[in-house]
Amino acid sequence: MENFSGGINIDASEFHTLLLKNDNTVWSTGLNTSGQLGHSPTSALSSTAQVPGLTNIVYISAG
Repeated sequence: MENFSGGINIDASEFHTLLLKNDNTVWSTGLNTSGQLGHSPTSALSSTAQVPGLTNIVYISAG
């Protein structure tokens, strides 16, 4: 994962990571076989990308 600034919460499972930024947006990276990254199509992301449609988020959990 590249250098990521502005994060206030990071949570990870075995194969994916979620990041909550201080602007209350969610970013994700890793495997996406079941859509767990919040991106379509369900292909892996090797760098972080903002999860579309999520705003004003205050807590994340990668499960």
